[in-house]
Amino acid sequence: MKDIMLTQGENNSEINSSPNLFFDNLIWLNSKEAAQYLRTSVQQIRNWVYQGKLRAYRLFGKKLLFKRVDLDAAIRQIGDRL
Repeated sequence: MKDIMLTQGENNSEINSSPNLFFDNLIWLNSKEAAQYLRTSVQQIRNWVYQGKLRAYRLFGKKLLFKRVDLDAAIRQIGDRL
């Protein structure tokens, strides 16, 4: 199943089915989306949060939310260690 988004274009709306653009338009991601973005499991995302390796925000004390810029920073840190 492909993710389909509507984006503004010359004809007022174009359908773009690129999954990469899905994340480009998001500022906040939930645990499942963050796991897909980082290409890992939801459990690994939770482990990194509890280990202090990944910054997360809590919604009403329950759900974890992540800023895409924080996930990008985590990717850069991992790349710097290689």
